[in-house]
Amino acid sequence: MKKIIKKIIPIILLIVTVIPLQIMITRADSGWGSSYSGGSSSSSSSSYSSYSSHSSYSSSSSSYDGEASIEDIIISIVVIAIIFIVIAKFGGKGEGTSSSYKDISEDTLKEFLPNETLETLKQEIWDNFVDVQNAWMEFDYDKFEEIISEELYDSYVNDLEVLKLKKGKNVMSDFEKLDIKIIKVEKENGVITVESYLNAKFFDYVIDTTNNHITRGGNAYKINNRYILKHVVSELPKESITCPHCGADVSSVSSTTCPYCDSKLNKKPSKLVLSSKRNI
Repeated sequence: MKKIIKKIIPIILLIVTVIPLQIMITRADSGWGSSYSGGSSSSSSSSYSSYSSHSSYSSSSSSYDGEASIEDIIISIVVIAIIFIVIAKFGGKGEGTSSSYKDISEDTLKEFLPNETLETLKQEIWDNFVDVQNAWMEFDYDKFEEIISEELYDSYVNDLEVLKLKKGKNVMSDFEKLDIKIIKVEKENGVITVESYLNAKFFDYVIDTTNNHITRGGNAYKINNRYILKHVVSELPKESITCPHCGADVSSVSSTTCPYCDSKLNKKPSKLVLSSKRNI
């Protein structure tokens, strides 16, 4: 039994040391939505090599006579079980597959947005997605006010201010739309929420603005991201609004800030804006 334990422990240590290096992720894209292997491929492989060089138990410390012993069979079963557990925990959910989601019907969409079709709405969502990514990359807070919700605006600006202090910039380009599905539409308090599934690929990495060196991700290949997006739009025509602080008429103001006193305005979005983005 002690021999079995001595053989199993190094294998378990190898698995729990190497696998986290392979599945460790960092975040990029607007709201830090992209996921990719942390660091460079050379760093993970060198860690693996370093560990392997100190683990010479495998062939040199054991003999093999061509027949599998009971000990070898038990070790194989344990290793396979561990691998299946890791796969089930980190990669077996399948939530991000396109087949998991279906479009609502055109008739259902018309009940909420009579002037839209599935195709026109999908194009609006895609255009908004690209605009949000570009605004995030360029620290364009004015553009954010037009294309994302007030709640999301505060979160994104806070994240970008931290990135700016660290002399970082998230670079994204060559956006490729793989699939979009409109999976739910609902209405509450005069605001319509559209939930969609998006599968997209694009180059996505972070650079140090002082020297343009890549600090997260890489520019050798595109990242494939899958999202659940939520967009909101007011059901009602744009109503007359006055600033609650200075009383100015701000009905024609497109931003969420009063141009006269810089107070925050509580305005329902008159066009489709992003309110939530979840990476799956």
